[in-house]
Amino acid sequence: MRRTWLVGGALALCLTAPAYAADHADGPAAIQKNGTAIDLSADITDVYAWSDTTNAYLIMNVGANATSASKFSDKVQYVFHVNAGTKYGDTSPKPYTIICTFTTDSPQVTKCWLQDGTTTSDYVKGDATQTAGATSASGKLKVFAGLRDDAFFFNIQGFRAVAKFVHDNIGTLAPTLDPAGCPHLDSTTAATARTLLTKQTDGTTAGVDDFMKGGTAASPLGVASLSGNILSIAVQVDKKIVTNNGSNPVIGVWASTHK
Repeated sequence: MRRTWLVGGALALCLTAPAYAADHADGPAAIQKNGTAIDLSADITDVYAWSDTTNAYLIMNVGANATSASKFSDKVQYVFHVNAGTKYGDTSPKPYTIICTFTTDSPQVTKCWLQDGTTTSDYVKGDATQTAGATSASGKLKVFAGLRDDAFFFNIQGFRAVAKFVHDNIGTLAPTLDPAGCPHLDSTTAATARTLLTKQTDGTTAGVDDFMKGGTAASPLGVASLSGNILSIAVQVDKKIVTNNGSNPVIGVWASTHK
């Protein structure tokens, strides 16, 4: 379970389990069977939250390796859980939920409603795939839902060059391995490895590439398409309506999906 706490506009992270930078295709609804995922559109990969003086911003990413053909499931409720406390560590915060569902249309119609307990306090419906998203009649709730680039920048060419160098020279390096299996390099060998790390495999200067882009459908690098790799729900909500009009200013956020 991942919870994000907003304290006076500053961001802190509170977790009941070790923190991970990414979380893909490992939930019960997306468990792999014979290499095929059951339903990645219900699998949460990341949750983000932050605020400014007026609004709170909540993001839920689902569907690893999404392409332009990917859609949110019309059989899933995508839910942001917002717990508003009087202070950090409040054991009885006031609960709010923002629930989003989708139709099978193209573009999909998004319906999201904000609940204060069991009372719906705001509602938005429309095509949320455009950059501006869809906005409720009150203007206090705005939603974007669509394909986005969840970049993973990494110098894969330089890394592969160093890995090949270690593989080709493992006989020389083996006597220097420590208990963890890491070689102790002399200054000359270390300089060679550093130089390789800054070069592409063709010898040109390396660039930092988006590791999730440019592969093939069967490649471990990620998606074949350059049109995105994640389905994202981004919510902007007036802080007053998720903080008990400011009386509960500390917001804890987590997310879930439900069939």
